[in-house]
Order: sequence, then structure tokens, then C-alpha cells
Amino acid sequence: MTSFVVCPACGTRIKAGRPHCLRCFEPLPLPGMSLRPSIFVALTWSPGTKLMAGAAASVTALLLLILWQTSPTWSTAASQSTPVQAQTAIAVARPQLVFAPPPPAEERPEPVRPANGDEPFLDTPSGPSDGDGAVYRETWDHFKVARSAADAGQWTHAIQEYAVAARLSRSDAAAQYNLALALHRRGDERDAIATFQRAVALAPAAAAFHLPLAAAYENVGQFADAAREYRVFVAATPQGRDADRARVRIEALSTGNSGAVGSP
Repeated sequence: MTSFVVCPACGTRIKAGRPHCLRCFEPLPLPGMSLRPSIFVALTWSPGTKLMAGAAASVTALLLLILWQTSPTWSTAASQSTPVQAQTAIAVARPQLVFAPPPPAEERPEPVRPANGDEPFLDTPSGPSDGDGAVYRETWDHFKVARSAADAGQWTHAIQEYAVAARLSRSDAAAQYNLALALHRRGDERDAIATFQRAVALAPAAAAFHLPLAAAYENVGQFADAAREYRVFVAATPQGRDADRARVRIEALSTGNSGAVGSP
């Protein structure tokens, strides 16, 4: 009796013993054996359907590849990961240059002072100390450094430089006066008074020395001494704006209307 098998792909009944289906050419199971069907056979896809599915799979893969290459997130992360790491390593290895800011001006409560009352610093020393020109030039160098510091409000630095100048030229009234004025501006009135007195002793005819000395006396509450110094200044220079300001302070002190005046 002739035996038959059924093609698992197209369902055609074929005589047993043939290796392929005569209709769809799919492999046929041998008698007593079962041929494991492929996914296309299980789904009963035709050869045309299988061809279309393969083409669709290829197109899908190509689209995914194009999307991966053009995506800003994926492509940027993939292409820049190594440079970013290299830049980070360079930044860590490279020494950082730190520029220190200039020292800030010293802040102190501003004393009450009449308008236009800042006495100027003297630009140069009075003259060579004991005939020594080298000492005079060195003293002048410290004057210039101190003046730059004073203009910037760096009173500690200015005081240090003027103090060096005063030690170099102990008989130089200008060095003593500038040191006293810097102390006065910083608010160190007791030290300023003592230094002003040395400047006045070295240059008794320098009437301008008496004006900031009087202001320093006022700021420490020595009003009688302040009034005396104002009178000395007015007697020496009776004309001008500074004399008028000194008279205003004498009147204020005589009426009890005193207060911190800074450098008049």
C-alpha cells in the first residue's frame, strides 16, 4: 500500500519518499521522522512572503543605523567621550595661576571733618640729613612709596614707609610731619600728637604743622590744647580759607560745640 505524507508548508499530499514538496519545494519529512518546521513554515509563509519579510528586516536595520549616526544625543556622547576625558586630564595637570588681589584699603570710621579739610602730605624731605646726600635720596625713595600707599588708603603700609624715612633722617621735619599725618589719618591720635610735636620742634616756622595737630588734640578731647594750636596757626597765617576754618573751630570749642574733626 502506497503511503503519503502531507507537506507541512502548503498542506499538499505527497507520495512518501520524495525529498521535497512538488508544489512549494519545501523539505518533506521522511517516513517515521518529523522535520522541525522553521518559523516561516510554522507560520505557513509563502516564499514571496519570506522574501518581503527579509527585505523589511534589512530596511529596518538600515534605518536604525542611520538614526544612531544622526541622533544628537547618541552621536555626541559617543564621539566626545574621549576628548572630554582628555580635556579633564589636561585641566588637572595644568598648573593654575592665581593672581593675588591688591590689599584693600583699610576701613575705619570716617571722622567728622570740615569740608576741604585734608592737609596734603609733603612730597619731598626737607633736605639732606647731616649733609649726606645718599641718605636723602633713600629717604625720598621711601617718601614716594609711602605716598602711593597713602593715595590708595593703605595707611599701615604708608606709616611703615614714613617711619623708615623718619629713622633715616631724624632731623628731617617733613619726614616727621608725614609720619604724624599718616598716623592721624588712620586714627592713631596719641602717636600722631607725639610725632607732630617732634615735627613742630624741628620746624617752628612751619605754621601748617599746627593745623592737623590741633585736630588730633580735638579728637582725643584735649580741647584747650586744640584751641591753642588753632590760634598759633591763625596768628601765623591770618588770611585764607584755612585760617577761616581754624577760626570756626576756635569758636566751636569756645561754645562747647566740639567733636571729632579728623584732619581739618
